[in-house]
Amino acid sequence: MSDATAPQPIKEHADPDQWHARLLALLRQYFGEDDIRLLAFNLKLDYDDLPGLSKTEKTISLVEHCIRSGTVSQLIDECRALRPPLDWAEIQSNARAHPVTLDTGEEPNFMGVHVVTKARVGGVRLRLVLAGALLLGLVVIGLLARALLPTPPPTAQPGRSNLEELRAENIYGTFLAAAQKTGQVEAFDAPGGVTIFAPIDSALAEVSPARITQLQTNATHVRCHTVVGQVKPPAPGQSFNLVSIGGCAINFRNEGGTLRVNNASAAFGSATKDGHVYPIDQLLSPGP
Repeated sequence: MSDATAPQPIKEHADPDQWHARLLALLRQYFGEDDIRLLAFNLKLDYDDLPGLSKTEKTISLVEHCIRSGTVSQLIDECRALRPPLDWAEIQSNARAHPVTLDTGEEPNFMGVHVVTKARVGGVRLRLVLAGALLLGLVVIGLLARALLPTPPPTAQPGRSNLEELRAENIYGTFLAAAQKTGQVEAFDAPGGVTIFAPIDSALAEVSPARITQLQTNATHVRCHTVVGQVKPPAPGQSFNLVSIGGCAINFRNEGGTLRVNNASAAFGSATKDGHVYPIDQLLSPGP
C-alpha cells in the first residue's frame, strides 16, 4: 500500500475533529507490525516499551504518546515517508486546527491494570478501552468456557477467499471492475492459491484514461498483478523475483520494513485462506 495525494480510501472519519481516529484507521489498515516498529524507532521510542500486546494496542499507544508529547506532526511525516500515496496533508492540517488533549483521570482498575484513558476532543469525552482489561477478561471467559463446556472437535477456520477480501476492503473497485470485464475474477481463487498485488483506487485515480482502458480490455494487464501460490511477505533485506500469471517480471522486496513491488510501494495486506492480497500504489504493466 502507500501514500499519495489522491482520493482517500478510508472515509469513516471525515469529521475534522476525528483526525486522530482517521490516523489510527490508516495505521491499522496500511501498516504492518514491522512498519509500526520502524515508526517508533524513528521517533526514538522503544516499540517493546509501548503499552499493549497486539499490533493494534501498540499502534494506539504510539498515537497517544505522540498526542501527549506534541510529536503528532513528526509521526505524520514519518507515515508519509513510508506510505506517500495516502492523504496525510489533510490529517496534518486537521491535527493542527483541532488539537486533542489527553488527560488520564482516576478510573477503576481491573486486577491492578489501569483500564481507561480519557480523551477530550472539542468538549466530547471519548473512552478508549486499552488492552489490560480486555485481555484479562478474555482469558477469564476462555477458562470458564473450557471448564463448563465439552471440548468440541476441531473445526476449520477458512477465512476469506481472495475475491472476498478484495470486495470486503472496498478500496479495489477499479481493479475488480477490470477483472470482471476481462473475465479474470474466477482466476483470483484458482486451485493451488494465488497472490494478488492489487492497485488501490486512490492510486488508479492518478493513472491516465488510456492505461485504465488497457486494464479493462486486456486480460494480460490484470494477470500481471497475480502470482501462483501464497507468497508471504519478505523479511527486511529479502527480495523475491517472481513471474506473474500474465508473464510479467515482479521484484518483491522488503526495504527496511517497507514492501516494494517493482517501483510500487505495498502494504502487508491480508493473508487469505489460500493466497495473499497486497495493496499497491501503482499499476503493473507487461513489458520492460
